Amino acid sequence: MLQHCWGVSGVSRSQPILDLKKAFDTVDHNILLNKLRKISVHQTSIAWFEDYLSGRLQSVRIGNSRSERAVIKYGVPQGSILGPLLFIVYINDLEQYLTDCQVRLYADDTALYTSSSSQVELLLNLRLELSIVSEWLRANKLTLNVRKTKFVIFGPRQSNIAQNLYLEINNEQIEQVQVMKYLGVQLDDKLTFDQHIEYLYGKSVKKLGVIRKAREYLDVNTASFLYRSLVLPHFDYCDLVYSCTRSTNLQKLQKLQNSACRTLLRVGKRTSTTAMHRDLSLLNLQQRRELHLATECFKQAKIEGSSLSYLFKRKNTRNTRQGDNMELPKLKTTIGRQAFSYRGPDFYNKLDLIYKEVETVDQFKKLYLDRLMRDVNHPG
Repeated sequence: MLQHCWGVSGVSRSQPILDLKKAFDTVDHNILLNKLRKISVHQTSIAWFEDYLSGRLQSVRIGNSRSERAVIKYGVPQGSILGPLLFIVYINDLEQYLTDCQVRLYADDTALYTSSSSQVELLLNLRLELSIVSEWLRANKLTLNVRKTKFVIFGPRQSNIAQNLYLEINNEQIEQVQVMKYLGVQLDDKLTFDQHIEYLYGKSVKKLGVIRKAREYLDVNTASFLYRSLVLPHFDYCDLVYSCTRSTNLQKLQKLQNSACRTLLRVGKRTSTTAMHRDLSLLNLQQRRELHLATECFKQAKIEGSSLSYLFKRKNTRNTRQGDNMELPKLKTTIGRQAFSYRGPDFYNKLDLIYKEVETVDQFKKLYLDRLMRDVNHPG
C-alpha cells in the first residue's frame, strides 16, 4: 500500500481506514455461503461450512440466572482459524465495485487508497467511492463505525496539505487526521514517521525499564533473553517501512539499544558500543534492518506468489553476470527511491552471487547473518 504513497512528485494520495461495528458478529450466513459458491468452493465443502455455521446456540449468564438459549443467525466463530478467513471471503469482493480506489484487507482492518494530482479531484473521487462503499455495506448487512473511521491525505514533505476537508458517508462526517495508526504503524501525512518513532521509543523505554529494575537479580544471559524477547520485537516490527525516516530518528533508537547494552552488561557510559554488541553477540539496529531487507528481497525474488514478488521482474539481458538482476522502476525523486519497490530490487542486484545461489530462505538468512556477525566480532 505504501508503494502508492511514495514516488511521483506533486501527487496527493488519500487513505481512509474503515472501522466496522462488531464486524465478525454481523456476517450473514446466507450471504457468506453464496460468496463461497461464487469463488467456486465445491458443493461438498459448502455443505460442511453450512453445518459448521448453523445450529449454534448462545445464552447469557449473570450470577445464578441464565437466559434461554437462542440460535445464532449471524457471525463467524471468533477464536478459530476459520473466523478471520471466512470474514475475508465475506468482504473480499468490495474492490470489484470500486473504480478509483484500491482496497487492502487485513482481517477486519479495511483500508482504501487513491491518488490524484489535484486535492479537489481526490476528494471528489473519494466521495463517489465512499457512496459505493455505503451501498455495499448495506447490501452485506455490515455497519460502519463512522466515529472511528478516519482519513488522511498524504503528500510530498514540501507540499501544503489542506486540512479540515469535508468527507462523509451515510450523512456523517469522517474526520481528517494528520497521523493514523494502521496495523501498528503510525502513518503521518508527510510519511516522516516522526510520530511512529516517538511511539516506538516510548513503548521500548517502558519495557527496558522493567528489565533495569530486575537486572540485579538476573544473570547476563537471562537479562539478554528478556531484552531480545520484550524490546527487540518493537524495533523489528515493520522496520523496512519506517527505515526511510530521518537519520536522527534512527540514531535515537540506536542510542536506546546502546543504553540497553550497558544495562545488560552493567558497564559505564564510556564502554565502546562496538565492544558491547560483540560481547552480547548482538547486531546493531542498522544491521538488523539490513538482514531483514536482504531476507525479504531474497524471498520476493525467489519464491513465486510471494506478497510482493510482482515488484521483482528479471532484466532481459545476455550478460550472464547480470542474468539474475531485477529491473528498477523509473523514479526520479529521492523519496520515491525510499519505497521498497525501488530499494528491494536495487539491494538484491547488489548482492554477491554466493547469496543468490542458495536454495531456501533459511539458508540465505543463516549465510547473511553469519556475514553480519563477522562484522560484529571483527569490526573494521
